[in-house]
Amino acid sequence: MKIVQPASSAISEGRHRILGCDRSFLFFVLIVTAAFGFVNYYATIFDTPNSALASYAPIVWRAVTSFGVLVGYLFLSWRPYSILRGSMFLIVIGLLLTALVSAFGRAGNLFSESPVFIGFACFDLLIWAIMIMSRYRSGTSLLRIICVVEALDEFGMLAGTVLGLYIGSDSSLALVAYAAFSVFYY
Repeated sequence: MKIVQPASSAISEGRHRILGCDRSFLFFVLIVTAAFGFVNYYATIFDTPNSALASYAPIVWRAVTSFGVLVGYLFLSWRPYSILRGSMFLIVIGLLLTALVSAFGRAGNLFSESPVFIGFACFDLLIWAIMIMSRYRSGTSLLRIICVVEALDEFGMLAGTVLGLYIGSDSSLALVAYAAFSVFYY
């Protein structure tokens, strides 16, 4: 006996896809990358040029986070959703800590930038895992999914940076934007 899916369900699945990718996943990528672009604007505008350590902070934090993810994968590889759940938690904590540090006028130091870089490294892990899962669920070419998501990733970073330029250095408005991005994301 052969079980056939009705044509209407196949059509409805197609309505929720853009260029072969799930519409809600693409919206998620756009919102989060815009949040990180916004935070990146404030991290670079307040950067301290006389501190060599501050210029290497993004690389160091991404490396430390990647090492943590590797260790987590080695010990939790049988539970991949635990790694993804932890990554999402660190992303939200990174955005909220950045907002709190900026609200108290301490933007631009090594501590204020660290949660951003940790959160973005976890976001990269999360996006790659979701892209791979999306490929298996949808049957869409992995290359197509990667191209669409990476293009949207860069557009989101640009949109967030432009938003930071538009808002300017008003820290109260920046705090509201940080909080909105964090709450919406979570």
